[in-house]
Amino acid sequence: MMPPGCPACSSPAEPVLVEEHLDRIGSRTYRLLLCPACGVVFSEPRQAVGADWYAACAPLRGRERRPEPETDWRFR
Repeated sequence: MMPPGCPACSSPAEPVLVEEHLDRIGSRTYRLLLCPACGVVFSEPRQAVGADWYAACAPLRGRERRPEPETDWRFR
């Protein structure tokens, strides 16, 4: 079990929901939360995925349509 509060500053302040994502591979919902005390964004649950998740993810990556790096804002 993870300790309550922010993993960066340990503030007990209630985190603010930023967004939610459904993990299609692990069938789990992850929430991105913002700590109002220090501004760090962290995920709940805080457990990292394992090697099995990445192995299952690999075939999906080949089917994704991605923009070219020159036009993708993530490459700026």
